[in-house]
Amino acid sequence: MEEKDIYDVIIIGAGPAGLACAAELGGKGKRVLVLEKNKEIGPKVCAGGVTKKVEEFGYPLSAMDRTFTSFSMYGAGSSISVPFQEPIAATIDRKRLGVLMFNALPHDIDVRTGMAVTAIGDGYISAGGKQYYYKYLVGADGGMSLVRKYVGLPSTKIMITVSCRVPLVEGKDKLGLYFDSDLFGYGYGWLFPHKEFISLGCGLLSTSGITGQFPLKERFFVWAKKLGFDISNATIEGGIISYDYRGHDFGNIFLAGDAGGFVSGLTGEGIYYAMVSGRDIARKILDPAYNYKEIKYILKKKRKQEYIAMIAQLCYRTGGIFLLNNFLRSVFFLMKRWDGFAKKIYEIVIY
Repeated sequence: MEEKDIYDVIIIGAGPAGLACAAELGGKGKRVLVLEKNKEIGPKVCAGGVTKKVEEFGYPLSAMDRTFTSFSMYGAGSSISVPFQEPIAATIDRKRLGVLMFNALPHDIDVRTGMAVTAIGDGYISAGGKQYYYKYLVGADGGMSLVRKYVGLPSTKIMITVSCRVPLVEGKDKLGLYFDSDLFGYGYGWLFPHKEFISLGCGLLSTSGITGQFPLKERFFVWAKKLGFDISNATIEGGIISYDYRGHDFGNIFLAGDAGGFVSGLTGEGIYYAMVSGRDIARKILDPAYNYKEIKYILKKKRKQEYIAMIAQLCYRTGGIFLLNNFLRSVFFLMKRWDGFAKKIYEIVIY
C-alpha cells in the first residue's frame, strides 16, 4: 500500500456539507481528500434559498444573487408578508455557491471531481478503479447516501420535489411559500426569485398518500398556471430530499447534510444545516472531546419546525383539506393580529 493512498479524512461529496467540513479541517495538519461524483462542483436541483445565518461562514447576504427584507406565505385564501428592517434571506444559484466555497478552501485540501464511490469497506473506499484508505470517513453524499446505507440507516422520511426555472416576471418578486392544500395536501410550493430567473417548485412528503392519485408533476403544472406561469417548455427537474435524522456519529464514520437527514421537514431548508453539520463534524474529528454544540442547535430548531409540520399532517389526515385550511387560516390570522406570534413563527421558520 502506498502512503499517498492513506488519508486522515475522506469526505464523500463536495456540496455545502462536504466543503464546510473540508474548510474546517484545512490547515490543521490533516491529510484530507474530498471526492465528488460529478465532473463539476455545485450544480444541484435546489431552490437556492439561504437565511442570514450563512453569514457566520463568511458569506454575507450582500454577496448572494438577491436579498429580501420580507418573507411571504400564502394559503387557504389568505396571505401574510412581514417586513424587516434588514435583509433576512437571500437566493443564490447552487453552482455559484459551490464555486465560492471551493475557492475558499485551504490549499492543503485535495478535491477530486468525477470520482463516484463504488464501494465502502472497513477503513477504505473504492473510486475510479482505485482504493483509498481512511482514518475517518464523512458521508456528505446527499439524500441517497452510500455512506448512510453502509452504516445501516434507512430513510423513510422523504420529500419529493419538482421544480424549474422561469423568467423573471414583474410583480413576482417576493420570496414565498405557497400552501395550496387542494394540490399539495400538507406539502407546499415555492417561488424564489434569483438575479436572472425564478426558481419555481413544489414538494410533497412521501407520507402524503396523494402522489399516486394525481402525479406531482401534473399538480405542479396546474399550480404554476394558477400563478400565471407557462411552464410547458420549461426544463422540469425532480429531486429527493431526506429529512430522516437518525444520528450522525458512528465511531470513525460520520453523516453530514442531506446524508444525515439534516433538512427541515417543514421548509425543506438544507444549505445552512448542511454547512453547520459538516463544520461540527470536522470539529469533532479535530477534538474528540467536542460536544457538537452547533449540531445540537440545528436539531433543536429542526424539531420545532417539524412539530408545526406534524400538526399540519394531523389536520390533513383527520379532517382533510377543510381542517388543514382552517389551521392555515388560524395561523395567518394570529400572525396578522399578534406581533409576538408572528415573530415567533418567523423565528422558527427563518432564523
